[in-house]
This record gives sequence, C-alpha cells and structure tokens, in this order.
Amino acid sequence: MIFEDEMRHGPIHIPEAARKIRTGEDFLLARGIIESKAKAHLRLRNETFGYPLTDKRMREIDDGMNIEPLPVNYLEVTPISPYSV
Repeated sequence: MIFEDEMRHGPIHIPEAARKIRTGEDFLLARGIIESKAKAHLRLRNETFGYPLTDKRMREIDDGMNIEPLPVNYLEVTPISPYSV
C-alpha cells in the first residue's frame, strides 16, 4: 500500500531533478539528500501504518540488504504512468 501510494507522487519529479545535475558533485549531493529524505519518509510512513516493518528490517533497508532495486523505466515516468516495468 505504501509503495503504490509513494510511486504515484515521487518518481514524476525524477526527470526534472536529473536535468539540474551537471557535475559528479551535483550527483553526490542530490543522492545524499534523496537518501536522507527517503529514510526519514519511510520511517514516517512506517509509523503511520502501525510499524509493519521491524527495526531490524529498517536497518536492512538502510544498508541495502535483502532489497532489490525497483525495475523503473525512468524515461517513461509521467504523472499518469508513474512507473513502468
């Protein structure tokens, strides 16, 4: 449920944000900001839904353990079709 909700309003911003990245430093800065915000937002949503994810699972997600990258075609992201496989 959280995934479907987030995918409706998050990825539509990817193309605009990507256009603003000009250097490797820009990329690293954007990556750090996105990681920080995403981790905080996941914790907020986890709380909102009554903590379905354990502290252990949250740490695993933070560390990239047992989690597959989303098969998102970033060139096809639109407000109508927020992600595609």
